[in-house]
Amino acid sequence: MITIGKRELISSFPNLLIPKNENAVLDIEVIGWKLKIFIQFDDITDEQSIKIEAIEGGVRLIFGKWSSSIGTALKEPAALANLHDGTHLEFMASNYRIGDTNLFSIQFLHNKDLL
Repeated sequence: MITIGKRELISSFPNLLIPKNENAVLDIEVIGWKLKIFIQFDDITDEQSIKIEAIEGGVRLIFGKWSSSIGTALKEPAALANLHDGTHLEFMASNYRIGDTNLFSIQFLHNKDLL
């Protein structure tokens, strides 16, 4: 087991190479619950953002204006889902746009401390 602060690392996807106009789909399991995560980049949005959309069978994370060649990252874990046992699923992400390719990393954390 790996912990970061008071959070347990559930899954980590480091150094995914995602072409600029393509999406990625990740499958994770959290305390017996399977979740499909769709990763999408939106360079047209006006400001840097992350949108979380619930979709059938999973969730879509839309990273708006995460296209910097010097990198973009979350400063702290972001909430993704409230789990049935009252705990929380969170994530951290970073991205570097190198030419037309995203060098993307994401990790999912189980925050048991928020009970």
